[in-house]
Amino acid sequence: MTIGIFGESYCFPSKLSPDPEKSWTKLLGRPTSVYARGGASLLAVYWMFEQHYESFDQIIFAVPDFLRADHAENINSFRMAERLLSDKSVSQEQYDRAKVFYDYYLHLQNDEVDDLYGTMILENIKCMRPDTIFIPINNRIKQFSGVTNFEDFTYLQTRSLFPDRRNFNVWSEYKDKFTTNHYSPEINQLVAQYVVRALDGEGWQEWNIDKIPAVPHDKSWDYYYEKI
Repeated sequence: MTIGIFGESYCFPSKLSPDPEKSWTKLLGRPTSVYARGGASLLAVYWMFEQHYESFDQIIFAVPDFLRADHAENINSFRMAERLLSDKSVSQEQYDRAKVFYDYYLHLQNDEVDDLYGTMILENIKCMRPDTIFIPINNRIKQFSGVTNFEDFTYLQTRSLFPDRRNFNVWSEYKDKFTTNHYSPEINQLVAQYVVRALDGEGWQEWNIDKIPAVPHDKSWDYYYEKI
């Protein structure tokens, strides 16, 4: 059985990843191809899916936030644009691009319109491949309310490495340093176990990740994150 995985950074190791082979996408025990880009919008992931979905026996589709602007630039939120504008080290070109996205998210982005387009895209995917396994990246996508998302595993990772700061938005204060798909090897292994269960017939569901108090880690918080 071959697997096609379509998504964004939770599916695609960054250039800083110390060991891309420890990505959950590599630990499924079956032939797998990944089509993903960090910061990708729903439409961008859909485009990749549309080009390749017929080539695989099983499909995993990581569902990004509907509000992400459709652009190759990895500026996928108001918070990220705001952070770039305050970063004195960025070039004038980077600053100008960030300002465009800042203004878009502040003045033009519309939740109702994004939800309409997002719903239409998801319904089209279901028509093309009814067997698609959808994994949302966070709990802000109402179509997947009550379903475990990739961010749930991030919260598990942060409370495992930093017990005093449970379920806080790590990216508001820190950035990844040596993670793979935003995860440690231990969390990647755990994600792979649940994905295998989904592929083997259980489907993707509420796995109650919040009930897991912590996962022992070989390395510390400072290895994986650094202050912004």
